[in-house]
Amino acid sequence: MVDPQLASTPSRLPPPISIPDPQTVPDPCSSSPPPVSAPALPSPTPRRRSTFSASTDSITLSQRRKSNPRLFAAHPLEHKFSQPLLKRSDNNSAKWFNFSQRPTAKEAQEAVTGFLRDILKRPDLSSSASLILEGCSEACRSYGLSLSSVLQEPSIGGHSPIYWAVVARPPGPYDPTIPDLIDTFIAYATPLSSTGLSEIRLACVHNSDQVLYQRLRDITVISPMSHTEELLLGGRHARDKITVQDSPDDGLAFIARMRVVQFQKRLRVSNEVHLEFIAGGRIWSLKLLVASADGTRTRPKAKVKKGRLVVILSLLEHSPPTYIDSRLIIESLERPLPPLPNEANSARRKSHRKADSAETKSSNCVRLNSGASQLTPDKQSSFLTATFKDATLADRLQYHGRPYITTDGSLHMRLEARLRKPDSECIIC
Repeated sequence: MVDPQLASTPSRLPPPISIPDPQTVPDPCSSSPPPVSAPALPSPTPRRRSTFSASTDSITLSQRRKSNPRLFAAHPLEHKFSQPLLKRSDNNSAKWFNFSQRPTAKEAQEAVTGFLRDILKRPDLSSSASLILEGCSEACRSYGLSLSSVLQEPSIGGHSPIYWAVVARPPGPYDPTIPDLIDTFIAYATPLSSTGLSEIRLACVHNSDQVLYQRLRDITVISPMSHTEELLLGGRHARDKITVQDSPDDGLAFIARMRVVQFQKRLRVSNEVHLEFIAGGRIWSLKLLVASADGTRTRPKAKVKKGRLVVILSLLEHSPPTYIDSRLIIESLERPLPPLPNEANSARRKSHRKADSAETKSSNCVRLNSGASQLTPDKQSSFLTATFKDATLADRLQYHGRPYITTDGSLHMRLEARLRKPDSECIIC
């Protein structure tokens, strides 16, 4: 039974018990002091505006990509720097060059060359090369200069910055996902002048780097496609592949293996296929062409019957003179020729001569040798030429293909060469 007095009295609940947060209450058994609240951070000060500011009258990297779509499409240089780095103004130019007053054009060019020299000396700056070069490009335009010309002028040690970019490239395979200093320099140096192209070739020869030379040819930098080749290849950047293997036993011997894409189409339409490669510390030019009636397709005019397949081998610039004894073999899909015997082992070579003499004198093999005189570069009269013994070879390669053309239209050849005076006793072809 409920007490009436209690029922008439309003209920009074006890005040709620406040339970402190154990993280805020110091532990009496702990010797560590209680946590101290961090002081309030000061309000951020306004950042000083960078001199690398955007400008509506500047040329951005995206505009550079549009002006040269072939280079960026073949070898994309995807950078995050889509905005120009320098505002085209006198004050910003002076600050960027660290001058107390606006420098002269000569001082500006020297400053840009200094930046390029720093990039070349410090590999850790390669990842920022595009950022630095974009700033240099904007600064050059402010002073009426051309960064393309600065990159190709012999201003560092008697050579151009683009030459040193090739020579200083570390050895190793190419990774397209990592920005390459050579690609960055070439992107800002295009269009390349004849001097710039010559410097790139010279650097590749000094490095004896056929892999890099092949890659630069693949992105049409040092050997742009003709309009005919672009149409035949459908605008694709499928290029010929050439690999060079030096002989481990003979430092003056090498084998160059070649895969020529769309060989039949190119020979039928252009009547000529031109290849370049680096081997033996030299740049070689190899041409296959169908002889015309007047001989105008050979250099100089040669007395070759119309319709015969002609091979022309020559040296290009920066290549030292040399003797050469070689053979070019068009590889058959049915039964390829045996490899060239090793000259270092004379006994083995002599035993191999008679056994293979009949086979090496094949219709798909031609011998190219310099004879008693050396082959020299860039001379109209210094080249080697020969025709295949099979008069129908040109016709078969152009129209039938079998047994030489693969299903994808490629032709495989190899050039086996020794850089010494031809041996009259050695039977090559």
